[in-house]
Amino acid sequence: MLRDLVELSANNDFMKPMAIIVTIHQPQPKVFNLFHHVYILANGGRVIYEGSPEKSLETITEVTGLQPMDMAKSSSSSANAVDPASFLIEIASEEYGVDIINTLSDYQRSVFQENSKTRHYSADGGRVNFAFSPEFAKTNDDLTATVLVVGDETSHINDGISTATKESPSIIRHRSGPESKKATPRSERKAKTQAYDSNNIATEKASQKEDKSHEHLYLSEQLLYTRVPNHKGRFWSHTTTLTHRTLLTIRRDPLLMTSRVLFHLMIPILMGHVYGKATGAANACPHYEPEIDITQIPSLVESKRIEFMLEELHMSIENVSMFFIIMYAFAAAVLALNALSFPLNMQVLLKETRNGWYSISSYVLAKTIADLPLELTMPCMTMLLVYPLTGQPSSYLQWRMFTICLIMTLCSLIAQTQALILGALVMNSVQTAVFVSQASQLPWVILAGFTIRIKRLSEPLKLISLTSFYRLGCEAITLTRYGFGICPCDPKEITGEPVRLVGIPDQLRTVAQYWIDSVEASKASVIGTNETSEEESTMSSLITTTMSPATTTASSGTPKTDIFQHLANQLSYANSYGVNITSCDDVAPDRIRAINLGDSWLVARIWHLVIMLIIMKILLYYAVRFSIGIRL
Repeated sequence: MLRDLVELSANNDFMKPMAIIVTIHQPQPKVFNLFHHVYILANGGRVIYEGSPEKSLETITEVTGLQPMDMAKSSSSSANAVDPASFLIEIASEEYGVDIINTLSDYQRSVFQENSKTRHYSADGGRVNFAFSPEFAKTNDDLTATVLVVGDETSHINDGISTATKESPSIIRHRSGPESKKATPRSERKAKTQAYDSNNIATEKASQKEDKSHEHLYLSEQLLYTRVPNHKGRFWSHTTTLTHRTLLTIRRDPLLMTSRVLFHLMIPILMGHVYGKATGAANACPHYEPEIDITQIPSLVESKRIEFMLEELHMSIENVSMFFIIMYAFAAAVLALNALSFPLNMQVLLKETRNGWYSISSYVLAKTIADLPLELTMPCMTMLLVYPLTGQPSSYLQWRMFTICLIMTLCSLIAQTQALILGALVMNSVQTAVFVSQASQLPWVILAGFTIRIKRLSEPLKLISLTSFYRLGCEAITLTRYGFGICPCDPKEITGEPVRLVGIPDQLRTVAQYWIDSVEASKASVIGTNETSEEESTMSSLITTTMSPATTTASSGTPKTDIFQHLANQLSYANSYGVNITSCDDVAPDRIRAINLGDSWLVARIWHLVIMLIIMKILLYYAVRFSIGIRL
């Protein structure tokens, strides 16, 4: 069909002649002989044959003496089954040695120089002139001599004499001499077309004048210098086309798509069975009571209130761990997938960029847009199932659940971009890209504040940890899940006054205080007998202060501390996980106090993730540009 298109275009007065360039690897003999002209490259890009496919074996034999039917060297099995394409590929692959390739390459170079009288490049690289030799033109008088011109000036070369003419370089022009001959038969024209290389540029019939001048064909500069393409005004059309192509490649891999969906459905099922609804319902909120009745303490012990509070504290830690594991699962999945596939895509990008098809910025933007549907739907689908299956609390319009979906999606996009950057930098080694992408996550996981608290890190590590999306994601999820008044609090009850211990008779208070003072005095006297009088006074004062911090001597005029008030404070600390509650701001879950951040930090952390994602996308563009640029 392609051959018919070319021949029809050459014989049709209503359309321009066309040339079709096809890249093919080891075609069958029938397909190989359909081509008008073949161009064979060996290792290193050296030309070993250029011309008609029917004459390929004859030329190889004449130049090198190599017989394709030599069973000691060729894989062909019979004389009637000679495969010229396979034989040429064996030669190009150095199966017959490097000398054969060098001989053929030198021969093709000499043929080119013989058929091409002049090939000239101007000093500024702006003009290319080419004309056939007079001998070649004599034997092909019905064919147009071709001159490739880039620039404002063309030079017609004839017997070493150059005459300049002004022509437009952006128009393809076909001119015929006044003494044009009649068209030759189709079979004769076809044979002559196969005898020379027209560089796949459309040609037309023209006659030679008596001064043997040739016709000219003017081409655009973009057709010759594809490494410096001009994509001005085509950015969005290229981006749209690349986005459509990327979406098609995703859709045409149903096995991968099914695996990703099953993976994201397996996570909520697994988390629901392992953690259960009790884990998500635990808040570990501190309890505050302005008055503690001493007569109720035995019932509190029997109800195992302290054990219940400790269990709730452990479940809240497990709940945060569950969110961290889900975040790491999302990151690991996109890291492995993109680190494995993107180096292969980079190889395609290198070829297409070298041919000037589109710009790198169009490709990066198209890749980002095409990946968004899956990267947005998969994490959200998982979290919409995890949230109710693990018993997480509901909220107004379920804003907590949707905010956690947003945070998970941002973290997944950042991890995906990291994998793309690493895949671009090591595009020649898929194994290295996969290994580095997984190993590079270890520092960010350690600095996430999950395995070690941030306040225990050194100051430099605290700053570095801000670049870990695991830390930013964990803190944002913790603020979303446990912040914004998740623990009930009545401002009228919390006045800032110390907790009172009620139900104690006054006689018991007096006896208890007298007994404490007696014990302290006896300890002071025992210590004083072993010290000098000066040391005795100093040590006695020290012991009195240490044993009863709020108790002083009567001569100081300071009232003595009530021992039962001290007991009330300790009971209050036990109910509030060791927090001294003076306002409703202190009534916060243990996980909020662990990260030591207020509710206002949630918006800051989300913006931090968005800015990090934008920076990573910019780095991706420069990584792809650098990796492609050094290989062009």
